[in-house]
Amino acid sequence: MYDKFGFRLGSKRSIAASLYERGATQADLIAATGTTQYNMLKDAERRGHRVVVKGDRYWLVAAGDNVAVGSSSKISAGFPQAEARKTQATRPLPVVRQEELRVEGAPVAAVPAILSVIGWHGEESPEDIVARKAEDIARTGRTLWVIQSWKAKTDAVQAFGRTYPGAVVYFIEGGAIPAGISQAAVHMSEDRRIWEPLPEGIGRVTGKLAGATALVLDRLAPCDRTTIDLWRFVEHPGNAPLRFIRGASTACVIPATSIVVGMKSRHRRVVAVGRLAGPSAAYLR
Repeated sequence: MYDKFGFRLGSKRSIAASLYERGATQADLIAATGTTQYNMLKDAERRGHRVVVKGDRYWLVAAGDNVAVGSSSKISAGFPQAEARKTQATRPLPVVRQEELRVEGAPVAAVPAILSVIGWHGEESPEDIVARKAEDIARTGRTLWVIQSWKAKTDAVQAFGRTYPGAVVYFIEGGAIPAGISQAAVHMSEDRRIWEPLPEGIGRVTGKLAGATALVLDRLAPCDRTTIDLWRFVEHPGNAPLRFIRGASTACVIPATSIVVGMKSRHRRVVAVGRLAGPSAAYLR
């Protein structure tokens, strides 16, 4: 699976591109990847993308994105304006192929990731939710996916996103318990101090908002006949065997150094694959 700049997800170049997309100094890149990845920027320019430099900070803007580079600290500054997305949104086609993700017999790559068990939400199937959220991305460049899990609170997901920029999100089939109530979010915040309206063009964001986390995604695609082996991951932080339980159907994970016995139902179907985008997670109200 490749990012929108053409670099393989999980590679140092993809991590660097994700950092530069949000604006980063070369010192930031050295801290995250060990090098400035300056040649990656040159490669990106040759592929038709744009590099913007202001002072000691670099921005990487994907071809076709009409994003103003500025110093705004607002979360919504990361969302391209809806007017920049003129293409009619359609039901997305799968972009994840089994052969690209195969790792020692498990079709899904064992990389740092968010794993989230999803099910029906009201009258909406998981596949329909994925299609609707993918349409958000087609219109605005981002979407918000509501989760409720004490293993993936907003601050924990934000910290995970800083450690693993552009981390993959695997949405897997399971028996997630539907929220008893459903509320419509109207505001979002990175820190619960500054609240902003949801970005223009984002579809409805609903769920039980008290204690909820909104994953911020800039890529999302359905998967066909793809499975994941949960025993190839451990929870982060702590390296405990991965276990989903009531109230904890989403977790931050990293690859295990060897097979780690966890849940009995170790092989799960992957419904969709997404990618975290800054700030990775937000509070809702």
